[in-house]
Amino acid sequence: MIRPLGAIIGVVDLVGVHAAQSVARWPEQPACCDSRWAETSYAEHGGRTRRDVVHLVLENPRPLPEPIPCKGRLGLWTPPADVLAQLLADAGWERTE
Repeated sequence: MIRPLGAIIGVVDLVGVHAAQSVARWPEQPACCDSRWAETSYAEHGGRTRRDVVHLVLENPRPLPEPIPCKGRLGLWTPPADVLAQLLADAGWERTE
């Protein structure tokens, strides 16, 4: 069986977005997140260090009954119309504009 190179396997609720804060950059403020995944900077391809990082706060993860084949992208994005229709059906949602 040939498996797709990418797939949507679940959905989450996006409940917040905030700028990353590290104690080193802003000593007067505490670090914003108590998580080992909460990066405050990262090295891009080519070695440049990015420091303008934002954190997406996600809650309520829900797996889909079956993976939906879909090539992903970095950051937030809208899936193609056919994939979005299947995702909405599988997750039991109705589309609202």
